[in-house]
Amino acid sequence: MARCIGLLLCCGLLAGPAAAVSNREGEVEILGGVAFTHHFVPAGGTDWHYVEAGPPDGEPVVFVAGLPESWFSFHPQLVDLAPAYRVIGLDLFGQSVRPLGASFAPRDLAAALVAFADAIGLHHFNLVTHDWGSIVGHRVAGFHPDRVRRYARMELIVHLSDPSLSPQVFLFQNPALVQALLGNPGLFAFVPMIYANLTVQPLDPPLLARIVDEWNQPALPGMVNRLFVDSFQGATPEGLLAFLGENIEAAARMDMPVLLIQADADPSQPLCLFDGSPGPVPVCTGSQPTAVSQFSNAPFVALQVIPGSGHFTPLEQPEPVSAAIRRLLAVRPPATLRSVQAFFDAAVAEGHLVGAGPGRSGPGRLGALRARLEAARRLLEAGRAAAACGPLRSVWLRSDGASAPPDFVAGSAADDLARRLEDLRVGLGC
Repeated sequence: MARCIGLLLCCGLLAGPAAAVSNREGEVEILGGVAFTHHFVPAGGTDWHYVEAGPPDGEPVVFVAGLPESWFSFHPQLVDLAPAYRVIGLDLFGQSVRPLGASFAPRDLAAALVAFADAIGLHHFNLVTHDWGSIVGHRVAGFHPDRVRRYARMELIVHLSDPSLSPQVFLFQNPALVQALLGNPGLFAFVPMIYANLTVQPLDPPLLARIVDEWNQPALPGMVNRLFVDSFQGATPEGLLAFLGENIEAAARMDMPVLLIQADADPSQPLCLFDGSPGPVPVCTGSQPTAVSQFSNAPFVALQVIPGSGHFTPLEQPEPVSAAIRRLLAVRPPATLRSVQAFFDAAVAEGHLVGAGPGRSGPGRLGALRARLEAARRLLEAGRAAAACGPLRSVWLRSDGASAPPDFVAGSAADDLARRLEDLRVGLGC
């Protein structure tokens, strides 16, 4: 990559400037027969741009792409899932803008993404990410596990790396270089070069042109520079180790089903970094631990290899990627009473779950449900699982949305609470 960058700069292989792409709030775009609505919302210190389609009451699936990408990089999967799911394609950058004075450290961006979910009324959602979207999404799933129902991550190392495979970590510390490559007009040569170098399946010119246009945003070069500076602490050895350490910590904290989706021919991320096989970089001795082994708390975790693909899997092999995501969505996350209680307490603390009832009875009714969950916990700890089914059923009936008996809770997390309770009751054989 470094050699190609030098060629672009020294030989002037840069196109002329072009107008920036911009969508409007409420604008509707039709892709594959599906209507996507563009939205903008401020949350967590970022002005987010996203698209949404599918049934409003469908199970939500949030897609976050990386660099140089936008929501459009996931459009084949968004189209595929929209008939059955509420699909949300989020710009991590692109038309999303974060002030340069804010932190761009991945964990802080993860907190901003959670704030985005709050702003659009999502308490519990499925998460699908790629590349830098996976760097941020990995920290959402790891440090905010109560928010993520299932997690599919693509093209991101977990515990092993080789700096020679990622020269951008060092090069993008330089703001002038980032401006030259990702500013207008530089990106019209640089972005196609990246896709040409990292793909196995060439992208159609109109598709590639749309990807480039999505990245034609004046604020983008500054944000990308800040991202690399804050993420890798100046690309020092200590900064790189801290990045991997946070990756490993987050992986160990995930308690939802996790699917790692990796291409079989990504030149920047050889499979040996994931499957433990011998490989072309020094860390791949054949005795290294697998990536899957790092997710020690996940009830389900698997590595799905996508054949015939380079780095940009959602666009190079859209149907196999969509199929892999569908398989993950079919996995029923096991529920524990501990996780239900933690979800209940977090939802109450964040205002997503409130007591419901006539007059001033709401807080008391909320407390009564919490007390019944605690009674079920004591019964389970005493080995009386059958007896615990009684209070659990009582809590479920008071949160299931049915008119009789009347619910004791309301709020954006009420449906999620009922679903978790049902999963728990099924798991206990109630």
